[in-house]
Amino acid sequence: STCAAKTGWYDSWLLPLWTNQKSLFDVVSVHRYDHNADQVQAAVEQAHALIGGQELWLTEAGWNAKDPAFQAAQACAMFADTINRGSWWTRTFYHSLNDDASNEADFGIFHSKAFTPPYAPQPILTTYQHMGQGDPAACTAK
Repeated sequence: STCAAKTGWYDSWLLPLWTNQKSLFDVVSVHRYDHNADQVQAAVEQAHALIGGQELWLTEAGWNAKDPAFQAAQACAMFADTINRGSWWTRTFYHSLNDDASNEADFGIFHSKAFTPPYAPQPILTTYQHMGQGDPAACTAK
């Protein structure tokens, strides 16, 4: 599903809270698990259209590592979106540090301890390293 239609999280959570309680907000938080970074960006832009210049954090987002190149590319695009909208989209938190306890690829930056070798990094770690060094152009484009 795309975020263009104002349904679900927007109509049932953000719109009523913002309409009735916006003076209580220091930061607006959005959690998104969409198919790709473009859909995450659309949700964030939708929230921004409502809240204006209020600070916004993307407090949880991520992609499954069953396709590690896709996961890394989407994270790169998401972090680049954050940097490009830095005056109001000020924080992004990726879910999650480690995969779950199984031996399967999940959402983690690192595999689980059940993986061989334990806690082995996934390609998304390189994305984090480039973004942390202020070099979004060096990570994989979407």
